[in-house]
Amino acid sequence: MVSFDVQSLFTNLPVKDCIEIVKKRLREQNMSENYAKLLEHCLTSGYLLWNGEFYLQVDGVAMGSPVSPVVADIFMEDFEERALSLAAKDCSLPFLDVLILRNPDNSLGRTVYRKPTHTDRYLNGKSHHHPSQLATVGKSLFQRAQRICDDQHLTAELRHARQALLANELKIPRVKQKARLKIPTVERRPAILPFVRGVTDRISHILKRASIKTYFKPMKKMSQFLRPVKCQTPLQSAGVYRLDCECGLSYVGQTKRSISTRVKEHIADVKHRRQRSAVSEHVMDKVNHAIKFDKPLVLAKEKRYIPRMLREAIEIKKYPNFNREDGFTLPPAWDPDMFRMLDWARRGINVNGEYISHLRFADDIVILAKTRQDLQEMVQSLAGSSQRIGLRMNLDKTKVMFNEYADPGPTAVDGISLEVVLEYVYLGQTLQLGKNSFEREANRRIRLGWAEFHKLRGVFSSPIPQCLKSKVFDQCVLPVMTYGAETWALTAGLVHQFKVAQRAMERAMLGVSLRDHIRNDVIRHRTKVTDIAHRISKLKWQWAGHIQRAEQKAFILTRRYYC
Repeated sequence: MVSFDVQSLFTNLPVKDCIEIVKKRLREQNMSENYAKLLEHCLTSGYLLWNGEFYLQVDGVAMGSPVSPVVADIFMEDFEERALSLAAKDCSLPFLDVLILRNPDNSLGRTVYRKPTHTDRYLNGKSHHHPSQLATVGKSLFQRAQRICDDQHLTAELRHARQALLANELKIPRVKQKARLKIPTVERRPAILPFVRGVTDRISHILKRASIKTYFKPMKKMSQFLRPVKCQTPLQSAGVYRLDCECGLSYVGQTKRSISTRVKEHIADVKHRRQRSAVSEHVMDKVNHAIKFDKPLVLAKEKRYIPRMLREAIEIKKYPNFNREDGFTLPPAWDPDMFRMLDWARRGINVNGEYISHLRFADDIVILAKTRQDLQEMVQSLAGSSQRIGLRMNLDKTKVMFNEYADPGPTAVDGISLEVVLEYVYLGQTLQLGKNSFEREANRRIRLGWAEFHKLRGVFSSPIPQCLKSKVFDQCVLPVMTYGAETWALTAGLVHQFKVAQRAMERAMLGVSLRDHIRNDVIRHRTKVTDIAHRISKLKWQWAGHIQRAEQKAFILTRRYYC
């Protein structure tokens, strides 16, 4: 007896051999060999997309082709006929997880089949799983042995299962005793909770009193954090797109289907001269105007209706277009041309021949001016433009800062003077003009880190494994302490302050104090958290690489980085 298990059958089929086998079968059935020529055309024209480029499959058959399963069956049938005629006789046949044996008396026996690569590795008894999930491993091994094995091979299989359970530090299940009578209860909807030792298992005991079953699911696996590797073309999703014309105008549209499907519809309308869209009307009205259908631009990928319509209306206002409609009616505050109406040419700071007049991040705007007079005019023009479209400046949060070369003086908006400060927190970082000291920002970051640590004190003092505590610390506390560290120029003393704060947090996680006289390297070996000095250095190098790879048109201020 023999069993075949082909690995990657479709992609390993020899195309030429398959075609010859089909020709042979056609001749045996007195059929025309033209079918083989059609089959050859189908099997040799398989293209695939990888990393943005198209490739031709030179061997094997395509996985998604309807003809591939038929060709695979024909090839395997021919292969089995030739193999069986030459195969030697054997005394065993594996099928799924059953190994069928032929006894000396020509009777058949059965036992559990394991591949030669099987390692007997199961869930470890000390892993972070609920005890019921760990007990299921032993029960399943014993039940499989009892279902599959005959009396002759059952004892050996149970002995192998016990050895595998002991190697994985799992408990050996007890022999099933007489079934107990269960008290009838009302069927309730079960609760599904992630297993956290000492937390959700206690919740399950409380729910059990109310006759609610609890099913535990493991935490996220590493594969769930990784992006899918399947290559997708950008035109396969719904969203907002743009079609450019040689005359300089564009068409901005949206679709809930794939963008490629909508572009094909535009092409068909132009080809058949159907005035169904602004694209076909523009081509028919304007002689010798050609739409660049081969270069559609995806402006945004969006499946939701309202966000997609809003994005289309915004993009229509941004580009010169020949759309018949403007899409959704946007409020004046959404007008993207507000800053284009401001006459701020040749104002601001000159960097490499270009002027930086303002920086925008959402609703936070920074105005840069060379003189106090320019600043007064720019602030007043911004306030006036904002009022015309329905926006109003928050004068209580608007601050003015001068460096040591400027003449400090009052700056007013509509007669209200703005507060002059020496430092200000902008986008989570303390700004100080003309000062290279980052001591205030470092102390502020340490305080914020302690505040975040105290918010999660219940997690750090819980009985969950230390590896999970370390992950929470690296993901929640450390980013707060190192926010904006890419632009810091830290001294050795400031780095020491960060290290001292981190060591104190590590001791709090372990429940030890300085009086215990435990070395810092021992504490770090127990917690295994990321060193804050290494993280700051890594952030600096990443930012330096980002600046190095930036385009030449970008505004880059060269400064010294201390890594």
